[in-house]
Amino acid sequence: MQESIVPLRRHAATRHGRNADVAARAAQGFTLIELLVVIAILSVLAAVLLPQITASRVTANIFADQKNLNWHYQSLQNYKIRNKRLPREGGHKFVLAPWVEGVVEKTPENRDRYFNPAEDNDVRLGELRDEEPKDIWKTFNDLTSQDTSYAGRAKKFLSGSNLESGNEAWIADDNENGPAHPSGSINVLVGDGNVRHLTVEDLKKYGYREEEGYVYPVGLDSDHPLLQKLDK
Repeated sequence: MQESIVPLRRHAATRHGRNADVAARAAQGFTLIELLVVIAILSVLAAVLLPQITASRVTANIFADQKNLNWHYQSLQNYKIRNKRLPREGGHKFVLAPWVEGVVEKTPENRDRYFNPAEDNDVRLGELRDEEPKDIWKTFNDLTSQDTSYAGRAKKFLSGSNLESGNEAWIADDNENGPAHPSGSINVLVGDGNVRHLTVEDLKKYGYREEEGYVYPVGLDSDHPLLQKLDK
């Protein structure tokens, strides 16, 4: 009886030893080959998914910019109700008039709306965030074109009875520090409150050049009939 017990104990010990070896190997983590396989899989996934993620972010920024311009339209409508007219100043002063003249509440959120959401790392915006909103943009003399990433209606085009037409630009991405959107497109708020998205294909009809570092002009020197009624 004693002899039959010993082999069983040896078998149990052997099995226990094997289990311990497996556990030890598992504790050591991946082998080099397994690690290389994992890296290869992750590289393939990154190559497939990263462009889609980037494209999604660009699209999201375009839509956020359009929503921002809708807010500017409403602020200008409120300005018009209060003053019975649109701002008399052109360019960036046209854009910032509702803030300077107290039409919009001077909050951090509203301050940030004067910059394209795609340009959240804008140097000037960073400087302004270090100040109290009530202490900035007190008069038109305090303003420069760097205080907003939008171009406003040029002063020479502020008169006329057709300003509220869908063919009249009020505000647009100014492209002053480079393309507002990586795609090269430009959002334009027009007089009926809609936001027109000018794609590169649209801009090609008016002189857009596919060259490295090229920035399509927004303002009086632009070739696009909508954008040439704006100023920085």
